[in-house]
Amino acid sequence: MATFAVVSMSASAQEPFGTVYLQYNPSLFDLNQLIVSHDGHSVSTTYDAISLGYNYATPMFGIPLFLEFGGAIQWGFKYKDNYKTNMLALKIPLNVVYSIDISDSFSILPYAGAYGRFNLLAKTKYDEKPESYDWFSDGDAKRFQIGLNAGCRFRINQFTIGAGYYYDLMKIEDHTHFEGFELTMGMVL
Repeated sequence: MATFAVVSMSASAQEPFGTVYLQYNPSLFDLNQLIVSHDGHSVSTTYDAISLGYNYATPMFGIPLFLEFGGAIQWGFKYKDNYKTNMLALKIPLNVVYSIDISDSFSILPYAGAYGRFNLLAKTKYDEKPESYDWFSDGDAKRFQIGLNAGCRFRINQFTIGAGYYYDLMKIEDHTHFEGFELTMGMVL
C-alpha cells in the first residue's frame, strides 16, 4: 500500500501545470562609477517594480523536475521629490524547478534559471523641465538584458507564495545593472 502511495504521488507530480502570478520586485539600480584613477566606488538607488505574468512548467526525465518558461509584463517606478521614473519591460524567464511534494496539498518548489528582459519604455521626468528624459533615445541605455534568478515557492492547494533573487548579467547602461528580490503570489491553473 505504501508503494502504491509513493507511485501515485510521483505520477501526480509529473503533470504539467501553469501558474498566473503577481510579483513585487524591490530592486537596486547599482551604478559603479569609474574614476580616472581607476579607483571605483558604487552608488546605488532603489526602484520598485510590479510584475504580472504566466509560467508553464513541463516535467523532465520522469522525476519531479520541471522546465518552466513564460512571460511577464513588469512596471518599474521611482518617485522622488524632484523627479519621477517609469519603466515598462517584458521579462521572459526560463527556470528549472524541483517539486518536493510534502502532501497532496503542499509542495516546496525551489527554482533557478535565467531570464531575458526587453525594456519597452524607460523615462524620467524632472520637475524643473517640461520634457522627460528617455533612457534610450536621449541616453545610452540598452533595451535587452540577460540575468540569473533563483528562489523558492510554496504551493498550498492551488495557491503559491515565494521569494527569490535576481541579478542582471548585462548592463542596462555603462557600469550599471539591476538586481533585487522577487516576492511572488499566484495561482496554479
